[in-house]
Amino acid sequence: MPSCSTASPPARFASRDCGFTHTLCDIETLNQKAREGIYDVTAISFHAYPYIQDLYALMSCGGSVGEGYGR
Repeated sequence: MPSCSTASPPARFASRDCGFTHTLCDIETLNQKAREGIYDVTAISFHAYPYIQDLYALMSCGGSVGEGYGR
């Protein structure tokens, strides 16, 4: 399984009670981690949602970028 890359991005707003860590993983790894309930907020594939709908709610915003997208 591919490893994930973690970085703490510069703060863009003041957050006293919240902390954020940006973690880069391939979508299959994110799907698996979502099934394990690892993250509070995560990206998943459309196919994964039925398997994790008891752990996560869909947000009305989001996006995804990657190498080769939009070609």
